[in-house]
Amino acid sequence: MATVFLLLVFPVNIYMALTAEQYTSIPSLALWIRLPIQFVLIWWVLAVTKDRKR
Repeated sequence: MATVFLLLVFPVNIYMALTAEQYTSIPSLALWIRLPIQFVLIWWVLAVTKDRKR
């Protein structure tokens, strides 16, 4: 379930990174760094849930 949420939020993160000028309270670099971190979080959720299913 968490993986689905992270996948659904990813397009929003892309939009925010591409339109960073609309989000002056968040540094532009932070918006771009969230994109690769999202993949790490997805991998982490999958790894943790895989271990629980055993």
